[in-house]
Amino acid sequence: MSGSFTHDDSLWPLVVIRLEGTVSDQQMDAFFAHGHATLLRRERYVSIFDLSRLNLPSPEQRQQQARWLKEHESLLRETLLGTAFVLSSPFVRMVLSMLFHLAPSPAPYVVVPSVDSGVVWAAARLDQSGLSQHAERIRRHDFPGDRTPGG
Repeated sequence: MSGSFTHDDSLWPLVVIRLEGTVSDQQMDAFFAHGHATLLRRERYVSIFDLSRLNLPSPEQRQQQARWLKEHESLLRETLLGTAFVLSSPFVRMVLSMLFHLAPSPAPYVVVPSVDSGVVWAAARLDQSGLSQHAERIRRHDFPGDRTPGG
């Protein structure tokens, strides 16, 4: 199964990232480049990582992820208010745990069963950080395929 990567910041300060299937090294490079560009904005934000359809990353990709987290730890601490990880696979959950063992998360995070529940958590993080206008806008947005209209 081939993979895909999408990065959606159209609801800034919410960034929704989706990794699906078996992600290539080139797609991982694009993932890291988008992450770096997001950090260079130097604005506070929350993220949702939809990994519900992701196959296990290669050992090299996991090591690259750990290195990237360590390298960008300072900017992540400065800007990232929190991340909701949408996971369905116990194996991907185990990999996430291993990754955070190698490079502890620089921001609060939660593992959730759906993008919808990730939106609820992310909006609450924005509220807690004084960004309630953004939180309300995000709550009103329909997320196709995961939320019911108006929900």
